[in-house]
Amino acid sequence: MDEQATIESKGQEMSRGKGGGGAGGNPPTQITVTVNPRNPNGKEVGCGFGVAPPQYYQDGAIWLDAGQDYDIKFRIAAANGVNGWAEAPFGNQSGLGCPAAAQGPTPPFGQGPAGGGPADMTVEVRSPTRSLNSYRLNFNDGYYCDPIIVVG
Repeated sequence: MDEQATIESKGQEMSRGKGGGGAGGNPPTQITVTVNPRNPNGKEVGCGFGVAPPQYYQDGAIWLDAGQDYDIKFRIAAANGVNGWAEAPFGNQSGLGCPAAAQGPTPPFGQGPAGGGPADMTVEVRSPTRSLNSYRLNFNDGYYCDPIIVVG
């Protein structure tokens, strides 16, 4: 199955009426992602993820519903030299290319408020359209990882 067909198939599976916000005016759906840094390869860190609620994490990617609003709280489980966020902690771009270190968020993704401590960061996603998004998490001392968010 090619990548676009996989995205469409998973998007259909995910469309079960969950999520919040969008045109309905409901509060954003809250997702918490615990980032588990693995051993670095240079400055790139392999990351494992614990996602709650778990239905938003499938096949190594975070899956969101199109047209819904989300607040995604990323929390670092300090390990392997990674224990905090860089000054520009999040960047994203549509497609498979990895965003540059200082790129920052692009709509419909935005940097949310800090809070919860130095290991926490919130990304706001407002009414996204169907897409594949590469994103970058930037950590202390130049460490980073490049995961994927799919909006189906």
